[in-house]
Amino acid sequence: MAATDIDEFVVAPFNIKNFVAGNLTDRARARLIEIVNADDDTIVSQYLISTLLPSTSISTDLLSAKGQDALLRRFLHTPRYFASLSASPGSIASERFIHERVLPLARAATGVERRRLINLLKQAGDRHGRRYELELPPEPNATEA
Repeated sequence: MAATDIDEFVVAPFNIKNFVAGNLTDRARARLIEIVNADDDTIVSQYLISTLLPSTSISTDLLSAKGQDALLRRFLHTPRYFASLSASPGSIASERFIHERVLPLARAATGVERRRLINLLKQAGDRHGRRYELELPPEPNATEA
């Protein structure tokens, strides 16, 4: 396999995901919201929540509290080796979602969860044209460089 074949093999899923997400009909968009809000634990639901949903123009405001929890849970608990395949909810996060869900979580988070939430806040802040400030206590056992 040539290097360009490998590149196409790796990049193709992202292109397909973006194509599908960008061309959802209103009916498909409504069905996607239903699936996310149901938060069942099927492989399809997991894929839609962690990979496809953040690539759409669907706002977190359209999700139920249960759907928002599922979105955050999948984002925060995706194994590291799959994390690069999952899109950040920051791409669809509303300001309300950030203030009501993400900031309270970020204040209490540590380790990997904290870093992921900070990245989510940066991505959402870029979209919203603002910087989300956190008044976080220092992480335990953190050393200054």
